Amino acid sequence: MKELRTEIEIQASAERVWQILTDFASFPKWNPFIRRAGGEPRKGARLEVFLQPSGARGMTFRPEVLKAEPNRELRWLHTDTLRGFEEMNRALKIQAETVT
Repeated sequence: MKELRTEIEIQASAERVWQILTDFASFPKWNPFIRRAGGEPRKGARLEVFLQPSGARGMTFRPEVLKAEPNRELRWLHTDTLRGFEEMNRALKIQAETVT
């Protein structure tokens, strides 16, 4: 299984980051590939996301929310064998910085 990991440091509270990550309707404002997104950040819910990279055909996918732990983690799973991958498990984890 191939795995891709990225990490970014954001100067904001965990609450603010969670608010932005779960405001699916606003995804197109900060992610140029996502043209539309909707759904509820609730375990078992289905999201609906329309991706369209510049110059490419768009595609809609409907991942299932596997985990929605406020201010900590949002995880979803998308299965699609027709487009060349079996599963896409996306985890957006929020780790608040501890001040010492």
